[in-house]
Amino acid sequence: MLKNLLYKLLKKSEKYTHTDMVYLAKSGSWLSLNQALSLLISFGLSIAYANLLDKETFGNYRYVLSAFGFISLLALPGVYTAITQSISRGFDGSLKTGFSKKLRWGLLASAFALLLAIYYFIKDNNILGTSFVIIAIFLPIIESYGIYVSLLQGKKLFKQHSIFNLITVAISTLALLITIYLNQNIYIILLVYFLSIAIPKIIFYNYSQKKYIANDLQDSEVDHFIKRINAFQIFSNATQYIDKILLFTILGASQLAIFTFAIAIPEHIKGFFRISATVSFPKFATKSVEEIRKHILKKILLLGALISLAIVAYILLAPYIFKFLFPQYIEAVLLTQVIAITAIYSITYPIGAFLTAHKKVKPLFIISSSSFILGLIAMIIFIPIYDIWGAVIGLAINRLINIITSFYYLYKV
Repeated sequence: MLKNLLYKLLKKSEKYTHTDMVYLAKSGSWLSLNQALSLLISFGLSIAYANLLDKETFGNYRYVLSAFGFISLLALPGVYTAITQSISRGFDGSLKTGFSKKLRWGLLASAFALLLAIYYFIKDNNILGTSFVIIAIFLPIIESYGIYVSLLQGKKLFKQHSIFNLITVAISTLALLITIYLNQNIYIILLVYFLSIAIPKIIFYNYSQKKYIANDLQDSEVDHFIKRINAFQIFSNATQYIDKILLFTILGASQLAIFTFAIAIPEHIKGFFRISATVSFPKFATKSVEEIRKHILKKILLLGALISLAIVAYILLAPYIFKFLFPQYIEAVLLTQVIAITAIYSITYPIGAFLTAHKKVKPLFIISSSSFILGLIAMIIFIPIYDIWGAVIGLAINRLINIITSFYYLYKV
């Protein structure tokens, strides 16, 4: 009875939201639960990092993970999006294409990681040299087997995606908590982290391939789309790592540790609202541009209101969170409050999903490249002058440009 009442209320609300609210509630509820539980688990891990690792060790650790993400850009990040789009249109055979491409290009990225390892060994930095050898071992495995997510998202299997992700996060977090409690050796921490990510991906890829592949149909357009979307994805994803790499290079590990704690929760807020793009993408792929454009602005305004509430709540709570849970990083309070404001750029996620679903590659490239380049220039100029605040300035410029160009192309294409 309650289920029927909820269904009727959701159907009635569609008249005002112009959104398939039943689909959103069904799909979005699992993704929201996934994001909320992941946030809580990560929050617990952050408390452990703050209390069990010194800033130098944690800064080195975060630099290695950022370098892993940055080097993985060589492994064609656009493959994930292209395969999701292809599978959403019924071409299940694209999964094998995506796996093969990610593996081949992942090996190339691995070779680059080994070159960096040699560089650090020559510089007598054995910590980073060994860390990059570990990156080289795991990168092709994690990149290729992670393609199962594209299969689940393309088929709108958000429940399965959420369950698999939560299992991975829980295993990784538990393994890391035990490790850093017993031993603060960065090599062991990195090995445990990558193993706890790689093994579940291998298992879930094999399971998903056997369970959810319905046909061997190949998409003749997928290779072309990968080539076109890849440049956009490289610039878009590089934004997540470049600030941390620059901070480590210019200011050192301790300053990166402070910045990492300042940006952590605002990034989770942003990630929570990325659900809007994940849920919308398969729907947008099957609708016309005119049909999407007719209602998308109202959805963006509603999303913006929700994001604003989350930002204000976090700004008010941040001093207490850091005082009681992260006292070693109390100097990051003002930083995290300012960074939280920039999370408003999450309103562009539905626009990105719309442009990607309809393969509007040129606008996507201009949006990502212009915001990345201008943000990077700002960081290079301002980090040496204003230290960590220089990275915040660059981040704010990046996100402002992203908002401006996204809304421009919403009605331009």
